[in-house]
Amino acid sequence: NGNLTVTGTVDGVDVSALNTTVGTIQTDLNGFPDAQKDLTSAQIGELDNIGSGTTISGAQWGYVGNMDQNVTTSSAVSFGAISASGDISCTNRTISCSNS
Repeated sequence: NGNLTVTGTVDGVDVSALNTTVGTIQTDLNGFPDAQKDLTSAQIGELDNIGSGTTISGAQWGYVGNMDQNVTTSSAVSFGAISASGDISCTNRTISCSNS
């Protein structure tokens, strides 16, 4: 139940330097919102890949960030306008158009 003072290294690790490193990491983490502190390593990896061509591009991330509604595979979303330069296909759905 007391303090342990170590000089030198333990299994090759400089314990005093490790304490400084952990303190720096904790200070850095305190500046992030709680939601970011709870990211998994897989989520951090995805964020790290933004713009690298392996996942989402920086421009696409900007589009996601500017969205004003949640979008999932079952969402009913609203758009101000939709334009397409190719075919639009729809299965078992009704599409209505008006010219108003």
